[in-house]
Amino acid sequence: MVMKFGLAAHLYALVVVLLVGYAHALTHDGQILLRFKANLLNPEDVLPSWNKSDDTPCAWVGVRCNANTSRVTYLNIPYKRLSGSISAELGKLTQLRRLGLHENRLVGPIPSSVRNLTFLRALYLRGNALSGNIPDQCQHSRVTYLNIPYKRLSGSISAELGKLTQLRRLGLHENRLVGPIPSSVRNLTFLRALYLRGNALSGNIPDELGELMNIEVLDVSRNMLTGAIPESLGNLPKLQFFNVSSNFLVGAIPTNGSMGNFSSASFSGNMGLCGVQVNKTCAEPSPPAPTPALEPSPCTGAILPPVIEEGPKSAKYINALLIAVTGISILFGIFSFLGYFLVRRNNHKHAFAGLEEVKSSIASEAKLVMFHGDLPYPSKEVVKKIEMLDETDIIGSGGFGTVHRLVMDDGSWFAVKKISKNGFGSDRLFERELEILGSFKHRNLVNLRGYCNSPTSKLLIYDYLPYGSLDEFLHEREPHETPLNWTARLGIAIGAARALAYLHHDCCPRIIHRDIKSSNILLDDNLEPHVSDFGLAKLLDGDKSHVTTIVAGTFGYLAPEYMYSGRATEKGDVYSYGVVLLELLSGRRPTDLCFVEKGLNVVGWVGSCIRENRHKDIFDTKCPGALKESMENVLQIAIMCIAADPDSRPTMEQVVQMLESDTFSPCPSDLEYDSLDDAETKTVPGDSKV
Repeated sequence: MVMKFGLAAHLYALVVVLLVGYAHALTHDGQILLRFKANLLNPEDVLPSWNKSDDTPCAWVGVRCNANTSRVTYLNIPYKRLSGSISAELGKLTQLRRLGLHENRLVGPIPSSVRNLTFLRALYLRGNALSGNIPDQCQHSRVTYLNIPYKRLSGSISAELGKLTQLRRLGLHENRLVGPIPSSVRNLTFLRALYLRGNALSGNIPDELGELMNIEVLDVSRNMLTGAIPESLGNLPKLQFFNVSSNFLVGAIPTNGSMGNFSSASFSGNMGLCGVQVNKTCAEPSPPAPTPALEPSPCTGAILPPVIEEGPKSAKYINALLIAVTGISILFGIFSFLGYFLVRRNNHKHAFAGLEEVKSSIASEAKLVMFHGDLPYPSKEVVKKIEMLDETDIIGSGGFGTVHRLVMDDGSWFAVKKISKNGFGSDRLFERELEILGSFKHRNLVNLRGYCNSPTSKLLIYDYLPYGSLDEFLHEREPHETPLNWTARLGIAIGAARALAYLHHDCCPRIIHRDIKSSNILLDDNLEPHVSDFGLAKLLDGDKSHVTTIVAGTFGYLAPEYMYSGRATEKGDVYSYGVVLLELLSGRRPTDLCFVEKGLNVVGWVGSCIRENRHKDIFDTKCPGALKESMENVLQIAIMCIAADPDSRPTMEQVVQMLESDTFSPCPSDLEYDSLDDAETKTVPGDSKV
């Protein structure tokens, strides 16, 4: 009896232990998320609240669950600096409805296991470094938002896309997609926004797009589309933004319905288009010539075709000639574009070939120098990572070289700029100048961590800035995204000014940047600006100016005197900075299409606005939190910076003082624009031409 009682007690205790253990065990979805976390390179730094001791993951950062089942339905962890690849384990979160991993540092392909996420409604992956094809597995009928822009996605757009019948937004822009736009898009009847710009799509614009009655945004610009613009697009009642620019479209632009609402900017870069929107008259089609009656031959009585008179005045001859010329022109345009496309591709191959050359020389004779311990890794580890770089790590190129992404084992990212072997003359000069640049430290300069000098090339190692450039952040926003607010713009302006003031006044030797522009102002995750590419032009040796036979810089930002004489001074940088201020105020690039059509740039346009007392037109009406008085003050500083006379421009120290001063607040009526009023007697900003 006692034995039976003891056995029962043990069984009871075992059951209690099991129940207690079960009660405190992390759910299956929680274990999946922990495996996803373990696959990251820096899990503890970015997801410290994800703890295996919890019962459920429902209180973790970025996670939401069904209240009844505790199943994960929502995973949203953007802007967390996640490094590594997307784990296939996520495919086991079968109740997931939203997956947001955007604006991180994820690499590699989208895992095929997403096919299991049959309840998925929204997938956000933008702002990473993903590559490969668009997996068919992403194409569930329940998905409503599919946004994968700015990647290296390749291949074609599958006709399976038409199965996403609940899709509201599709963003595949700025990738490497080829082939036609599938006609199955007709099934996306709930679609409100379609972004396909910046790929290499070909074929005609599908007539079926005219069946998408809910679409508001349609952007297929910068592709290789041919044929005519379908008249069916005029039937789209809600269309508000339309862009087919920079393709190979031909024929008359429809004017029916919504097609009559768009300006030339929507159609530019298509040489074969005509119509009122582009101010180009379409040729009248020739009426068909009457068919002469067939006559019997006088010799045989057989019916012969009529004899058509030949000669330079023959209508048929002229029509044939016009058709031939038109066809040749179109072919010439296509071959020109293909030539350009192949040159770009060839240049990319050369960049990759150069990288292979770099890797081989680094392995043998490279000299790696790190400044002040700024690169906390053994030299061998850095060299090993550089040797592992391949084509997929190329993230950009500019006037000074190709830029690659370098990812260390701890998840830290760096930017490696490859300078050609002739870029700095002798090794001694290169190393002396880099030692000087490495000694400069400022919170608003991109930090130069070190350099690698090899026989074939020179590599500069910088901090990687996750938010890209001011140019991208200011001008590449999609219509539904909130523009950069005025507080952020003003902070960027002040930070960039401080960096330039440091280069001009606090560095020894002083440095002229020569290429100040919005794409050389990089942003961190707090939107703090960091000026890049400083010192890559020649350093000042103590003289007030330096003459060069090659004009560096970017069109639209260059000071007039620099373009004419090649003489670079600090005041040239001040002018370029003034253009950046106008860019922040207006929200427009210096060579915006609306300026180019008038033969102006942003400086010339601002000058004309001021002469016509329309300076309010300068300000970006879409800028959130715009403060009239503050914007007027910044406009006055910008006008000082772009003065035609270099000696009339302020120094960057003075610019910083004016931007930071609380007392600089004149009334708008007190603003003086004397330097812009005497356009008849001297060159002024209002006369600047493209």
